[in-house]
Order: sequence, then structure tokens, then C-alpha cells
Amino acid sequence: MSFALGQDQTKVLEWANHTNIYGKVDLPWSKQIDTIELQDILVGGKSVTIGEPFAGEIDWISGLTFRVKNVSTEPIGFIQITVKLPQMKQSPEIPFVRISADPKSQKGLMPGDETDLQISPGKLYDWVKTSVARETELSKISRAAIYAVIIVPPKGGIESGGCLRAINPKNACPNS
Repeated sequence: MSFALGQDQTKVLEWANHTNIYGKVDLPWSKQIDTIELQDILVGGKSVTIGEPFAGEIDWISGLTFRVKNVSTEPIGFIQITVKLPQMKQSPEIPFVRISADPKSQKGLMPGDETDLQISPGKLYDWVKTSVARETELSKISRAAIYAVIIVPPKGGIESGGCLRAINPKNACPNS
């Protein structure tokens, strides 16, 4: 299969490398979030696997979706997966969050429910493109790394880690 120049290019999604100078991964990066589970990763509506190359368009980051499931016994009020672009020296920290159909609804993600985490279209994605343009061309970005996972239960507090539990063993956290 061949692709016309400027269309699909080889891309890859990976876990961020949080290893320190001593070869260790410190907290919170060594922590795996187990209250949510990664069900699928989609780019342009097609499933991809962490670490495996796939064909993607220049604007592939805007079509990146993380499907997660609440596997805890309590609702979760906020979920974010932060992605960085390892090919950049000053990568933006790109938040992928649950975009509610009803922004006024404060209902958390109930146990057993799934949701999609995406980058908010509009100003946030425009900021990502502007940040990338300061250093390189968007067309040269072929790698993205899952950098952090943050959840906030409705009762408050915050839980953060470097990765999350995954249903597909191929997407498993490297620190687990």
C-alpha cells in the first residue's frame, strides 16, 4: 500500500519514558492508575496499539481518542490523559479529557461506564498547532507519548500516575 505525499504517514503512540538519571522511575510516574481501564485507542476512528506504527494524517493528534472505563466502585468526576510530543524539545502538554454532551452536567463517570477522552476542538487544538509551529512543522510530528494520567473522584482529592491499566496486554503500562 502506498500513500500520496502529504496524506497518511507512519505514526506511533508510546508510553513516555520517565526513567531518571539513576535508571529508576520515581513516583508519581511509576504509579499505574487502576480505577480506570484503557479499553481502546482510536486515531481517526481506527484502533491503534501502543508502540505499533500506524498510518495517520498530518493532523492525527486531533483525531486521537482514548476510550476508558471506570472499573472502580465509585463515580469519577474528572479524567485526563496528558500527551507529549517527544520529537520536540519544548513539547506542549496536551490534555485529553472527557467532553460531556451536556457541559452543565456534573455527573461523574459511573462504575462500569465508558467514556472517550479527546482533545477539545477549537482554541485548545489551535494552541497545540501554534506550540508545535514554534519549533517544527506539524507534518514532522510522527510520535506522541502518554505522559500522565489524572483522575479526581467527586469527593475530591487527586490521583495521578504515569500510566493506566489496559484491557489489551499490548497496551500494558511499562511500569506494571
